[in-house]
Amino acid sequence: MRAIIINTPQHVVLKKVPQPEKKPGEVLIRVRGMGICGSDIAAYKGVNPLVSYPRVIGHEIAGEVVDIPPDEPSLKPGDRVVIEPYVYCGACYPCSNRRTNCCENLKVRGVHIDGAMSEWCSHPRHLVHKVPAGASWDRLAMVEPLTIAVHAVKRACLVQGEHLAVAGAGPIGLLAAQYALVVGAIPIVIDPIDERLAAARSLGIPFGINPVTENPVDRIRDITGGRMAEAVIEASGSDVARRRNLM
Repeated sequence: MRAIIINTPQHVVLKKVPQPEKKPGEVLIRVRGMGICGSDIAAYKGVNPLVSYPRVIGHEIAGEVVDIPPDEPSLKPGDRVVIEPYVYCGACYPCSNRRTNCCENLKVRGVHIDGAMSEWCSHPRHLVHKVPAGASWDRLAMVEPLTIAVHAVKRACLVQGEHLAVAGAGPIGLLAAQYALVVGAIPIVIDPIDERLAAARSLGIPFGINPVTENPVDRIRDITGGRMAEAVIEASGSDVARRRNLM
């Protein structure tokens, strides 16, 4: 099969590699849709210390079931599926507390193990989820980043009428703002690029702030009637923002 491989930082190739062998308890998937994550870009640039090379990248995966484990009751060949790309051990302390994303033995596709920016992928059955037959492949590739955004908003425990400040109007930031609308909260998106703020408005997000031309604290104070935002999601990936969050 063909796969996209980063041999070394800033050296990416399209290469023929062996088709993955389906292990016991795994589902063989023909990849139909794939998103490009910021972590894939970091792997290419060589700035993600967790990535080992050479590495097939890609973890935002949607595909068609080709082969299933014996006696599988819920899946059949031809079904459309998405995957959880974080392969956890299920035995360590974080896993026992259902914090599987913090697994002590975590293996992330495209980072620690080969991803699925390829024609085929074999993945553990319990991390494969069936989706509606009519869903488009490009939208299904957005499921993985969507779940991250939804999880962040749920962790904030917002209720109707509360305000959520979202720093960064990239895909996950916009998805978080959209999900905030679903739960009845009021999102405020902050981004220095006017085109991204315009995209936010087109998605029904009521408030956008450009911190280059406006004082975001003053604007949030005005929007919230002096109450300020009940929660903040940092979705910009900015080094400066991360450092400030640690202070």
